[in-house]
Amino acid sequence: RQMRRDYRKPLISFLNKKLLKLKEAGSSFADLNRDHYDTIIDDASVDL
Repeated sequence: RQMRRDYRKPLISFLNKKLLKLKEAGSSFADLNRDHYDTIIDDASVDL
């Protein structure tokens, strides 16, 4: 479990940072890739 947790924690933090950058970039760019990032978030939540 420790190995998996160590791998998942940085993965989630990386996704959060990327989402924050998208919000700062602008809603137009976020809307274009909204579906793509939503799927990644769903997969991360299922892994948890």
